[in-house]
Amino acid sequence: MLSRTNPTTGCTRVVLLAGTAAWGVGCGGGDMVEVPPPNSKPVVTSAIPPQTIAVGDYVNIGLSSHFSDPDRGALTYEANSSDPAVARVMVTSTLLTVEALSRGIADVTVTARDDRAAEVRQVVEVLGCVSIPDGALHWWTGDRTGADIVGGLDVTLMNGADYAKGHVDSNAEEPFSFGGAFSFDGVDAIGRLPDAPTLNPAGPFSVMAWAKPRPASVHSGTVIAKGHPWAESWVLDTHNGLWRGFIRDRNLRDRRIHGPRLVENEWTHLAMTWDGDRVAFYVDAAEQGTRSVGSIHVTDAFAGIGARSEEGFDDDELALEFTGEIDEVMFFGRALDPAEIRAVFETTFGLCKLPAG
Repeated sequence: MLSRTNPTTGCTRVVLLAGTAAWGVGCGGGDMVEVPPPNSKPVVTSAIPPQTIAVGDYVNIGLSSHFSDPDRGALTYEANSSDPAVARVMVTSTLLTVEALSRGIADVTVTARDDRAAEVRQVVEVLGCVSIPDGALHWWTGDRTGADIVGGLDVTLMNGADYAKGHVDSNAEEPFSFGGAFSFDGVDAIGRLPDAPTLNPAGPFSVMAWAKPRPASVHSGTVIAKGHPWAESWVLDTHNGLWRGFIRDRNLRDRRIHGPRLVENEWTHLAMTWDGDRVAFYVDAAEQGTRSVGSIHVTDAFAGIGARSEEGFDDDELALEFTGEIDEVMFFGRALDPAEIRAVFETTFGLCKLPAG
């Protein structure tokens, strides 16, 4: 019980306390009047992490683990999307559902409110992304990491190979705002990949990458290749100023397809597929030709991004070094169709770059 006396009137006000409730009795007596206890507004107990969601997919987020009421009351929730065309949101009780409807970025504002209208908010960034085609075995993004985010076969940058601003998921205003790329100076720099069964396909496969050559690569330079000169398994490169893709059959006979003349300091998308009978080469999603080939040479030499080994095994003796940047190198365990290659070519922002596993 608490009491206070007014020195002017001599009136004493009595307040009775019981747990979190309080009742007051005025000077004139009368009924007890309930005095509401002080209210504490809800708090954020943990941040909701940014969400990357493939277009057509959705995630459910339990909100009770991210908000709480210090007064131990029940909270109600609501959510709003800054761009409903990208991210659609719905709240059911304490569950937030976010669905990606299109490629882009939206901010989702989540509000937690108590029974006395006190509230707290947090904003969650949502990226609606486009999935790459099925069948990917390896994906080296070059985003300031050598990690293979699909197959775990990481690339090791050697002899001055580095990172630079990339083409896919990059912001022209800010270097490295999203995407980076591998960078090669043409002087023994290489991204070395160990030999692996997945890079020695006995059957259909596809390989693709973005490349931006600097003047020194006008003659010849490796984008990605498995094996050493004259004994490669498969290759994407430049040759005499032209883009090129080829594979060798089990008798080491090559099936080369040349594309257009490369343009210095300009990004170009390269892709090659083999369905077990024919190899096809694409530049910027346009088919450059096909060749008949019913087998492929298998080699235990390592694969290289930006160069290939002179002998296939010695890191210190490299050949056909590339000068420039290489971005988004992908390897698939099947032959992609032209529409799938075009879809990757046309998606320079918003690829679903989700880690392996």
